[in-house]
Amino acid sequence: MRAITEADHRDRILRVLDQVRSEPERTLSLADMADIAALSPFHAVRVFREITGYTPAAIQTAVRVQEAKRLLAAEGSSVTDACYAVGFNSLGSFSQRFTALAGMKPSEYRNAVANADELADDLSRLHRQPLLRMHERHTVSGRITGDASRPAFYFVGLFPPGPPQGRPLRGDILDAPGNFVIRHVPDGLFAIYCAAVAHPEKSIDWVMPDSEWQTGGGQTVRMVCGMPVHSLEIELRPRIPVMAPLTTTVMAIPNLAEDARFNHRLAV
Repeated sequence: MRAITEADHRDRILRVLDQVRSEPERTLSLADMADIAALSPFHAVRVFREITGYTPAAIQTAVRVQEAKRLLAAEGSSVTDACYAVGFNSLGSFSQRFTALAGMKPSEYRNAVANADELADDLSRLHRQPLLRMHERHTVSGRITGDASRPAFYFVGLFPPGPPQGRPLRGDILDAPGNFVIRHVPDGLFAIYCAAVAHPEKSIDWVMPDSEWQTGGGQTVRMVCGMPVHSLEIELRPRIPVMAPLTTTVMAIPNLAEDARFNHRLAV
C-alpha cells in the first residue's frame, strides 16, 4: 500500500472511530460506516482489515468495550449502566464480548483500579532471569527497541493469531527496552505484541483503556516440539488511534504478578 494511500485510509477510518466514540450507544451498519468513510461497503471491509486488523463491525465492538472500560474505571459506573451506555442490548452479550476482548469480566475490571498500585509495586520488584542457555526449550526470546525517555513498563505477550485480544497466554515484563524471554511456551502458533505503558501520575491511569504509550509486534511465532524461537526484533512506535487497541489493558489483567513469577521470580 502506497504511503499516501495508507494515510488517506487512516484518515477515513479515524472519522468512523470518532463517530463510534461520540455515540457508542448507536449501532452503525456497514453502510453507515462506509458512508462516513466515503468508501463502498466492499472497500470499507478491505480497508478496515488492512489498517486495523478488524472488520468494521468488530472494531465497533472493540471501541465500545474500550468506552465501557473508561466508564467502569474512571466514573465507577455499574456494569449494567456501562453495558447499556455503550450500546449493548443485554448484560450477557456485553459480559461475553468484554471478557473475550479484555481477558477479564467487567466486574473484575471495575475492581482492578484498587489493586493497580500493589500490582505495579510487585512488578517493580521483579528479579529477571535472563536467557543463559540458547537451547532452553519452550522459550521465545528477542529484543525490544523503542523510546526510553519516560519511565515505563514494557509488556510483551503471546496471543492467538490475529489482532491482540483477551489475555496473553505467556509474556514478559521489562522496565526498559532490551532483551526479553518468555518461558514455558507450549507448542502452537501465536502472534507476539508489545506495549509500553508509561508510569502514570494517578493510580487509575494504570487501568484506563488506550494507555499504551508505544506499541509494536504482530509477528507470527511458531513453537514446534519445544524448539526455542530466538532473535525476534520488536520495534516500538507511538501508538496511533487507528491501530488495533491492545484491549487487554495490560496492567489490569488478573494475576499478572503470578505470571511474572512463573516467567522469572519476584524478590522477597
